Amino acid sequence: MLCSRGLLEVVRLPRIVSTAPGKLVLTGDYVVLLGAPALVLAVDRRASATYSSHTEASWEVRSNTAPTQRFESLREAANRGEMAVLHHVYNELDDRSALPSHGVLNLDSSPMYLDKEKLGIGSSAAILVALEGLFAHITHQSQPMDVLFRIHRTLQDGEGSGLDVAAARHGGLIRFQNGKTTQLDRPLDLGFKFLFTGRSSRTSTMLARFRRQLEKFDPAALDTWKDLAERTAHSVMDAPAFLTNLFELNQFLFDFDQMTQLGIYSDPHHLAVKVAGQAGVLYKPSGAGGGDMGIAVSDDPDALTRFEQQTSDYGLLSIDLNITSRGQSIEL
Repeated sequence: MLCSRGLLEVVRLPRIVSTAPGKLVLTGDYVVLLGAPALVLAVDRRASATYSSHTEASWEVRSNTAPTQRFESLREAANRGEMAVLHHVYNELDDRSALPSHGVLNLDSSPMYLDKEKLGIGSSAAILVALEGLFAHITHQSQPMDVLFRIHRTLQDGEGSGLDVAAARHGGLIRFQNGKTTQLDRPLDLGFKFLFTGRSSRTSTMLARFRRQLEKFDPAALDTWKDLAERTAHSVMDAPAFLTNLFELNQFLFDFDQMTQLGIYSDPHHLAVKVAGQAGVLYKPSGAGGGDMGIAVSDDPDALTRFEQQTSDYGLLSIDLNITSRGQSIEL
C-alpha cells in the first residue's frame, strides 16, 4: 500500500539529510562481548545519508567509498550495486512502494576519515543508522535495534556487540550491555582528549582474533574482568572512583594483551600511555585497538592540557572531537 504522507514529503522537500554520530568506547573494550557493560561516547563526527530529487527517471547512488553508479530503480541499486549496507536496509522494508521512483542517494562517511585512513570511530555503524533513518523518515517504517544489530554483524563478518550502532542511534553517553542501551548523563567532572594513532585497524579481524584467544584464558580471570567492567561502569558519576576503577580495568586489558599478543596496544598507544603518565592523566585505546583512536581521561583540566601539548612534542596526533547528545537525526 502506498504511504502517501511519505511520498508527499519527498515531493515537497527536494533534499532530506539523515545523519548519525560516530563513537568511542570509554570502558568495556572486548569484555562487552562476554556480557559485561560498556560505556560508549557518541562524538561529533557524523556520517550522512542524503536523498535529493532530480528529474531523470533513474537512481544515482554516490558514496565516498565507492564509485558513483546509475540504476533504473532503487531495487536494482540495492540488489545489484556495490553497497552492502543499501542492500540490507532496503530489503528489510516491508513496504518499498513509499520510496520515490527516482533520485540521488549519497552516503558520506568522509568526516570519519583523516586523509584516506579511517579514524576508527564507527563509520560503518553510523552510515547504517543514517541510511535506516532516512528510509524511516520517507516511508514511516522504522527498524528495531535488533534488526540494525543483525545487519551490522553481517557487514562486520559476524563480529561485534552492536555498541557502535546503539551510540549512533541514541547519541550522548550510553551504557551498553547484551544489546540493551541505557542513556546516561554526561559526567561533568571528567574531561577527555582524543588521539589518532595514524593508522586504521580492522575491528572484525581483531575481534575474531580475540575470540580465538579466549580458550587460553582462565575462566575465573574472565569473571574478574567482567566484574571490573561492571564496577567501572557503575562508578562513572564519581570521578575519583571511576578513574581508579578505569586504571585497574585498563591494566587488566593490558595484561590480557601482553599474554595473548593480540596487538591492542600498538606502538603509538604505548607511547601515548608514557606521555599520559608524565602529564598525570589516564590513557587507553578505544575499542579494538591496534590502531585507530585512544582516549585520555582526567578530572584535572590542566593535566589534560599538558597531555595534549606533550603529545604534539612526541608526534602524536590530537583529534578535535566533542561528545554529542544528538543521535540519528533528520535535517531538512
